[in-house]
Amino acid sequence: MDKDMRSGDTDLLKKLSTDLSDHIARFDAHESNEESKFSVLIQGQQANIEAIGQLTTQVSILVTDTKDIIGLYKDVQGAARIGSGVQSVILWLLKWGVVGSAIAAGIVYITEHVKH
Repeated sequence: MDKDMRSGDTDLLKKLSTDLSDHIARFDAHESNEESKFSVLIQGQQANIEAIGQLTTQVSILVTDTKDIIGLYKDVQGAARIGSGVQSVILWLLKWGVVGSAIAAGIVYITEHVKH
């Protein structure tokens, strides 16, 4: 023992040394625990990046595969619009044809009826 140190000082020094050793051990354990958590986080992030890459590839394949179907749908939609326009014209002609026929029949009836 050193001459300048009292017995209480050596006990305090031992306690501080023990506390410091405990603190360093807890810090090391905490640090290794955080490193393992960080490595799990990095692995999860890498898995997410790979999944996003696969989804992007799947979407581009889907776009390529469905291009013809979408084109066909647009063609059918255009044909339906044209068919609707033709149907409207035919109904208009029939309507005015019926009106014209009724007028013609009325004129014929009146002229025939007036002759008698």
